[in-house]
This record gives sequence, C-alpha cells and structure tokens, in this order.
Amino acid sequence: MILQAKIVRFALELALCLTSVSAASPSEWLTWGYDQERTDWNQAETTLAPGNVAQLELKWKAQLPTQSSEVVLSTLTAPLVATVNTPQGPRSRVFVVGSDNTVYSIDAETGKVTWQRRFPNTLTPKQAATWLCSNTQNATPVIDKASGTIYVSTSDGRLRGLNLVDGEDRMPPADFTTPFARNWSLNLVDGIIYSSTARGCGGSMAHLTAEGPVEAHCRIFHQHRKASRRLGTRRHGAWSERYLRPDRRWTE
Repeated sequence: MILQAKIVRFALELALCLTSVSAASPSEWLTWGYDQERTDWNQAETTLAPGNVAQLELKWKAQLPTQSSEVVLSTLTAPLVATVNTPQGPRSRVFVVGSDNTVYSIDAETGKVTWQRRFPNTLTPKQAATWLCSNTQNATPVIDKASGTIYVSTSDGRLRGLNLVDGEDRMPPADFTTPFARNWSLNLVDGIIYSSTARGCGGSMAHLTAEGPVEAHCRIFHQHRKASRRLGTRRHGAWSERYLRPDRRWTE
C-alpha cells in the first residue's frame, strides 16, 4: 500500500508538471506524439473530420539524401511542424532528422528543403550494427517555440540546439547520452530536455537523461533520489521495470 501511494503521488506530480506548459497551436506539431503526454491528439484541430478525411491528397514529395540501411528501421524521424518567423514573414516548416545525423528544414507549402545541417559522427561504435542497435540517430527532436530552437540528439551522444530559421547553432553541443545509445524521442518540459535510453546499445544501461536546470524543475527527480524506487512491470524495455538511482538516472 505504501509503494502504491508513492507511485500515485509521483504520477500526480508528473501530470501537474506536464500540464503546466502550454500546447502547440492548431497548425503545429512540436514534439513526438504532439504533446508532452504523447497523446497523438491535437484537440484544437477543427478542419479534419470523418466526413472529409478521404479527400486528402498528395501536395508534394521530397527526396532527401539520407541513405536507407537494412539495419536502420527509421531512416528519418517522425516529422515536426512549426511556424517560423522568416525575413519574408511567417512560414510553416517541416523538420526531420536523418539516421546520418542530418537535420532538414522543409517548406510545408512546396516541399523544398530550406536548410539542412549534417553532424558527422567520427567515433567508433563498440558493437556491430543490428536492427536493435543500429548505431545511428533515431530520436525525434523537439521544438521550443519560445526561443525559436529545435533540439536534436545525435549519435555521438551530443545534444544540439539549432535556430529554426537557418539551422545555425543556438548553443554549444552538450554531452547528453552515451554515443551510439538507443535513446528515444526528446521531450521538453519547463526548459528541461528529457530522453530515455534502453536496449543496452553503445554499452549504456537503460536510463533517463535530463539536460537543463534540473534543480529548478518540478522536484520529481529530487524527492526520490535517496533511494531507488521500483515502478512498472517486469517487461523489459524503455517503459518497463525502472529505478531512480541517487545520481538521478533511471535504470532497469
């Protein structure tokens, strides 16, 4: 009963923390799953409906230079959509990241690539690539509209912040996770970037990484740090049996 009560309290605090941040506008998709809770539901969408969804048609398609591979299940990340204030005025842009660490900004009206940046990984992986551990980038980035920044996790373990308008650096690259790790789509909550890592890729234990002013965040990571807490089921993976270690890293 005590453990259940603590889990419920943790869930409530997390919910309060997540709902304290405003959602994207109806025409934007700033993070994987639309919002911080990963609901995949844009409740502000009023144009699409069961009666007209069959009328959708292809407007454009773009061929990007990132090459596919047999062991890379996702050559490109899930797309994000944001309105960008360009010198020509507001423009809608689609953002994807290739498995080769290339970030693409695409005009949502024409399909033309407006800018792209590649971040070659010169490190040597510890293990051969497989479909479970492809040694490539696969985390969908996240967009901070307030600062006009897209945050990207690359396969060298670095976190990068780029200007939405032109792709220029908004911050120095920061050590974020283990190189060649299998970390998942980034989440942005109150100025903190989160990503979970699993599968042991790159020799890394499963854990949750947070980058930013953690001490100013919702206290979720502080009040339980003195002892590990067991959460979830006995299934293996990024969402299964987890513990919070004293150094504030989730593990399994």
